[in-house]
Amino acid sequence: MDYAEEKDELQELENAEGRDQNEQITGDSPIQIYPPKDAKTDEQTQESYSMGVQKDITSKYMGELIERENWRRAYEILWWQIYVSYMSGNVASRTPTRSKVFIPLVFQIIEIATPKLISFTSGNDSLFDVEANDVNEEDIAKNVKKLLSDQFDQTEFDDKYETFLKQLLLYGTSYFWVDWEVKWQWKVNRTPTKMTFVDDNGVNQETTEYVTTKRYEIVGRRPKLSVLDVLDVFPCQDHAEVENQPSVMIRKFIDRDEFARICDAPQPYFGNKDMAMASGTSMKFQETRQWRKTARGEISTVKSKDIELIEVWGYWDLDGDGKDEPCQVVIANRQVVVRAVPNPFDHQEVPLIKVNFCKVPLEWYGIGLVEPVLSLQNETNLVRRQRLDNVNLLINQMYKVLSTDTSIDIDKLQSSPSGVVLVDDMNNVQPLTRGDVTNTAYQDAQIIQQDMFNATVPSSLTGSIDDMKGDK
Repeated sequence: MDYAEEKDELQELENAEGRDQNEQITGDSPIQIYPPKDAKTDEQTQESYSMGVQKDITSKYMGELIERENWRRAYEILWWQIYVSYMSGNVASRTPTRSKVFIPLVFQIIEIATPKLISFTSGNDSLFDVEANDVNEEDIAKNVKKLLSDQFDQTEFDDKYETFLKQLLLYGTSYFWVDWEVKWQWKVNRTPTKMTFVDDNGVNQETTEYVTTKRYEIVGRRPKLSVLDVLDVFPCQDHAEVENQPSVMIRKFIDRDEFARICDAPQPYFGNKDMAMASGTSMKFQETRQWRKTARGEISTVKSKDIELIEVWGYWDLDGDGKDEPCQVVIANRQVVVRAVPNPFDHQEVPLIKVNFCKVPLEWYGIGLVEPVLSLQNETNLVRRQRLDNVNLLINQMYKVLSTDTSIDIDKLQSSPSGVVLVDDMNNVQPLTRGDVTNTAYQDAQIIQQDMFNATVPSSLTGSIDDMKGDK
């Protein structure tokens, strides 16, 4: 029996539209650098011109990146202190006998605030509403709302929103990255097909058979939402908003094998594969995250297989017309341009959303819940540790001993139940008197905690000390 392959017309339409949208993102070539149109050049000269421009791009942007890294260093130190306080981590002490207790107040503040902020959105049927301008467009508005809600579900917004909020509360600044995803996947389809055959009696009979086909199809076309680590965004100093930035630099990491696969794809997103692969791998991810790992006692032992990608959204004259235009440039391992195209989005904006928790006027970075109370967290740790050290010294008594009394065994001169110390004279051994100098420590700690919660206003967001009691 012969049969023709069944075609899904709707899927064919989806694939055609997906290819068009994928074409918008990938373009004709990942390196779209051209000499002026009136210049008479052969292919070799054009290649030399392109390589010269790529060299200029790398030199300019990597020089700017170093400046931005140096400017941001002070913020990174502050973020490390905030992270340590959230993780209740301890910095190595020079005096090992001292108490190292850490009161997790910052952790409690963040974990109280995060669910309350999430509840503002999850408590409703939808994050938003769509209102029609005309009564005849109400059905359209409802469909738009359903579409957007579905896109939020498909992009796993709830989980990403929690990560976004927690970073916002900790560091005062958090980022969403919004681009477009066209996802292809192999799919096996079983299509019922009616077949006609002649039986033994010469009568035509009908039967249904399932035709199995395997096709490479579009399975997803939607906005793609990602949360960027505060460490991976490099803004320009003294420019507070994304739209005012002369260029925005985003750091990403990709496995070498994945990078090579993308370069060899039918519609390659990256170019200059050989030069990029020859540049080796980068340890930048481990280096930038190591200060976080130390807060939990972790030391990285993984050998990196990643290529560091610096994605620059700025302005450059790629088409040789003498005018700088919005563009996207990606530099691998800070050495090789692997992508240089005009801004691929119709809106011509940088697909970066920056949110500040407490906005500081005319500054890029905001203030989170932890920064204003960081010193109070350190103070409450200090007060509690002093109290424990004082109690420890009171329990483990010290003595002054007459050096000429040979009957005293120094090794046995320790505070212990029913302990006995032999002496020739009762005055030859005397305890060093220490007073209880921290009898108000717990009261002081309560005041410090109240100060912390008063500073992290509003109380409806962070809760109060009572929220931490067992009856709440």
